[in-house]
Order: sequence, then structure tokens, then C-alpha cells
Amino acid sequence: MSLPEEFMTARKAAIIFNEPTAFKSNVVTLDAAAKAHLRTHWDGKEQVKVHPLAKKFTFALACQMMLNVHDPDTIDVLGKL
Repeated sequence: MSLPEEFMTARKAAIIFNEPTAFKSNVVTLDAAAKAHLRTHWDGKEQVKVHPLAKKFTFALACQMMLNVHDPDTIDVLGKL
């Protein structure tokens, strides 16, 4: 697949996920993922390194939304590939 074809494929996927109806149906998933991430990685800490945790959250959310992978151990394995 050429670079322009890859770009168009990614753009189409982004449009689908950004439509208002798609966003409304995913609010519950987004909210649950954000709460779980904050509880796991932020609660009880005086200091956190935001950038690595934001990357981890974004990747986990992508795995949940696009790949339907919800197991944290599986997400960690995928993140190390």
C-alpha cells in the first residue's frame, strides 16, 4: 500500500470515529477507560510523568475501541511489540 493510500485509509477511519453518533455511542467506554486509568496510574501519587502515561492511555484506548481488546496484560504485550 502506498503512502497516499495509507493516509486515505487512516483518514476514513478517523472520520468514522469522530462522527457525533459514533462519539455518543462510545462515551461510556471512554469514561470507563479514563476512570480506570486515573485510578490505576494517578491516584495516590504525589507526582506523575504525564507524557508516558498519556501515551499508555491513548494506546490502551485504541486497543479497546478499535481492536476490542480489554485485557490490560494483552494491551501491555501489544504495546511492547
